[in-house]
Amino acid sequence: MYVDIHHIVAKSRGGTHAVSNLTCLCDAHHVALHEGRLPMSGTAPGALVFGESEVGLHRLNAAIHREDAKSALVNMGWPPRVAGTAVDQAITQLGTGSAVEIGGLIRAALRCCPT
Repeated sequence: MYVDIHHIVAKSRGGTHAVSNLTCLCDAHHVALHEGRLPMSGTAPGALVFGESEVGLHRLNAAIHREDAKSALVNMGWPPRVAGTAVDQAITQLGTGSAVEIGGLIRAALRCCPT
């Protein structure tokens, strides 16, 4: 898993590199934030507020599982693109409504990797 630096106010909207405008997020949270699934407001470092609805929290947990499973496959030597495709195929096979633990998702993704 990697950590990304996120501009709270985007540079394209006048944001700066000031410490009060930067925060660190894991891949899954960073993607969720940019996809609108993780609302965030305030300033860094101590006044950031993350809002999560019940639906948003479920989607965020799914995104975290997806990124963790992809990272696991990449750490096993699979190229990132292959790993991402395999995880997405596994999620489709397992169904989005099922409460699959990360280990089950990784096993299913490995079965979707090319032989």
